[in-house]
Amino acid sequence: MQEFSVVDPATGIRLQRVEEDTLPALKIVLPGQPPSDPGILVLFPELVTAREPGKTNSRQLYLYRPGTQGTRPAWRRDGQSLEYEMKLAGGVRLIARATLETDGIGYHYDFINGSSAGYDMIQAVTDPRMISPYFRDVRLQRTYVDHKDGFDLLA
Repeated sequence: MQEFSVVDPATGIRLQRVEEDTLPALKIVLPGQPPSDPGILVLFPELVTAREPGKTNSRQLYLYRPGTQGTRPAWRRDGQSLEYEMKLAGGVRLIARATLETDGIGYHYDFINGSSAGYDMIQAVTDPRMISPYFRDVRLQRTYVDHKDGFDLLA
């Protein structure tokens, strides 16, 4: 199996495809860390929703699941970018690209609607998960969730 990864020559940051999952996910590994380090797991995307004209509720076209889930999309490497294409529910095709840039990682999603349904909006949510012991998400430590009976800390 071909490994899909790119490395920034100046910083040594590595962006690579997660091999354990068939659905698209990436791993960001900092310089000096071993390949076994969990780094930052990026669900690429975590989910995709779309809203049809005149409707208020969105329809879920895609939801990430870990592990073996169907067929892995066709990935390709282009310079400092990793890109794939896959079909979503409802006849929508997704082309997703992650580019390792000098100041971070850029994520880009293109949608091609091959169905008879029109959409006012399609949204992809990218989910970076700080799972390495070297990272922690300080924003989640002070993020609250609103419940009917009050607020609770999210993390």
